[in-house]
Amino acid sequence: MGIVLSFQFLIFSILNPSNSPSYNESSWKLTKEEGDLKIYKRLPDHSKMYEIKINNVLNHSADKIVRMLDDVNNYSKWIYKCSESKVLDRISDTEMVYYTLADLPSPFWDRDIISHSVYRYDATSDTHYFNSEEKEGYLEERKKVIRVPNYYSSWKIKEVSPNKCEVENIVFVDPGGSIPSWLQNMAVTKGPYKSMKGMEDFLDTME
Repeated sequence: MGIVLSFQFLIFSILNPSNSPSYNESSWKLTKEEGDLKIYKRLPDHSKMYEIKINNVLNHSADKIVRMLDDVNNYSKWIYKCSESKVLDRISDTEMVYYTLADLPSPFWDRDIISHSVYRYDATSDTHYFNSEEKEGYLEERKKVIRVPNYYSSWKIKEVSPNKCEVENIVFVDPGGSIPSWLQNMAVTKGPYKSMKGMEDFLDTME
């Protein structure tokens, strides 16, 4: 199935990624709440950049959400500031490597990520999981584009009733280079919110 880049942390926009540190749930700080949509942040030990968690309830089936996350070519239609995306290597039905480019405001250079992503379904809990992290190689770095040095994300999708899912997305992005505080703040609030609302709107257009 693959996984979406959720580049929602500054650049665009999950559960227990392999290189994500463990925390007590109380370490999350709520930054925005709108109905079922809640956005949290916390500062990991390994970085000065925030880790972001988004919880939401979507009135769509798990199958539909999984298909959307696997549709790399349409990321730019709903992920905030995503201007380009493509699959580089579809290793199997559950694993792929893909590329995404984030359009940052001038005078800052755009950022891009090469991600290795894996999909897993747990039949016991009837829950879908997606995990991804940065991957070296595949493409040379582009001029005036900074390759993101550290990224991980995960999705947890659980259908609680027909056409209704609880969704959790956790994402961390170290954008590299120099980023001003106002742009970092946008990553914590505006970026995740815009991406999740875009996700809701895009799901409404799917059959």
